[in-house]
Amino acid sequence: MKGKMVTDRLRRFAAAAAEPERLALRWITHSRHLPAPARRLAMWRLAEMPKATCPFALRMRCTVTGRGRAVVPEFAVSRHVFREMGLKGQIEGVQ
Repeated sequence: MKGKMVTDRLRRFAAAAAEPERLALRWITHSRHLPAPARRLAMWRLAEMPKATCPFALRMRCTVTGRGRAVVPEFAVSRHVFREMGLKGQIEGVQ
């Protein structure tokens, strides 16, 4: 397994583990019914969270090669692997 794939997997685990806390903090920051100091504190705590826990920092990678560009999202493989698998008949419905 390539290093980028390991890093991506670790980031996905970190993002999944921190998701409930991030959602709660985002709800607090967007709530207009709460006082401003509470919202600012929530914004501060959200900004202090590690970057790896942010779901927007994740990048779609090929599950076979680890390539980060030209990934076909339905199959989670890069275009090169998709073409090879399609030509070999390993993907149903693709010729």
